[in-house]
Amino acid sequence: MPSVSVIAPAYNHAKYIDSFIRSILSQTYTDFELVITDDASTDGTAEEIERFTDSRIKFFRQQKNRGMIVTSSNSWKHSSGELIAWIGTDDIAQPWMLARLEEYLREHPECLGVFGLADYMDEDGNLMSDPFPSAGVGADRFQLLKQLFYCRNPICAPAGMVRRQILEELGYFQPNLAQVNDMSMWIRILFRGEMAVIGDKVLKYRLRSNNANASGERQDSLNQRYFEFFEVMDLFRENITTVELLTQIFPEVVESLFPLDERLIPFHLAQLAIKADLSCHKLFGLHLLFKLTSESSYAQYLRETCNFDYPDLFRLEGEQSIFREIAKRFTESELVAENNHLRAESRVLEKRLDDVLSSASWKITEPLRLLRRGLG
Repeated sequence: MPSVSVIAPAYNHAKYIDSFIRSILSQTYTDFELVITDDASTDGTAEEIERFTDSRIKFFRQQKNRGMIVTSSNSWKHSSGELIAWIGTDDIAQPWMLARLEEYLREHPECLGVFGLADYMDEDGNLMSDPFPSAGVGADRFQLLKQLFYCRNPICAPAGMVRRQILEELGYFQPNLAQVNDMSMWIRILFRGEMAVIGDKVLKYRLRSNNANASGERQDSLNQRYFEFFEVMDLFRENITTVELLTQIFPEVVESLFPLDERLIPFHLAQLAIKADLSCHKLFGLHLLFKLTSESSYAQYLRETCNFDYPDLFRLEGEQSIFREIAKRFTESELVAENNHLRAESRVLEKRLDDVLSSASWKITEPLRLLRRGLG
């Protein structure tokens, strides 16, 4: 039984899969298995994988495209290593990657997972100037949780390794999350124990042009990400059950104008979320306050301890720009739809005019129109 399982879901990576597999097979650490599941690729990815005959490769093919998490779950079910790594099949692992991560976990038995950093490369494998941010290096689990709360992911998922035991305890990645399933997992693990981010660059991470626009990400991906993070933020409400844990993650609440007691923990989380920059945070904060004040006994408790009453909730609802942004976008979408409608009507009229001008009756009556014009 290998010590490390490298889980690799593949989909339409025929151009890159050879380099990826060779980067794994050439690792200085050799006690591993590479478990690849192809998600019904249409570009010859599966055929490229089948060219390799190394006994450390386990290869599975899905007949129907199911998505990345379902595909990854299939590899997970067929893996046996005590340590789990996930690497994209368009990425390239540095030769020392598995050795460095395994060594760290062996030397730090209390640590549930470890992640290195990565260099970004373009589609052709050229290194880019800005590497993966190092904001998580040396941070403890409370600091990492705070960064994740504010949607600043300091963890490079394909540059890490996690103990199998914690994944079995918590369950695998959620298949109904497309953008933040890794963040959800890291949050759940960090509420159980330590994970480390080290400064070693262990991976070359490929940025694909078809996955990003000039701002760094397609709008549909951003929409997915922010909706999903709105859902994932509830993990903080579920897991922060003591004032000690709240202040360890968010030391600034000590300066809050509101009392610190366990019953007020969700109220403090709502306040933190509303003050954040992203609309998904503000919406989460308002949603949480609405739920809290829906309970008459809790609403009374807020009045007595925090002088927070229904008018304060209404004021916060009216102040948040998220709703003005939605209204603006709705108005803009209506204008676009109206313009499209007018253009369509214009094209119909132009077609009708062209049909009239090219008709036989129009040509036959042309002398009469000229005569009438001359008499006029």
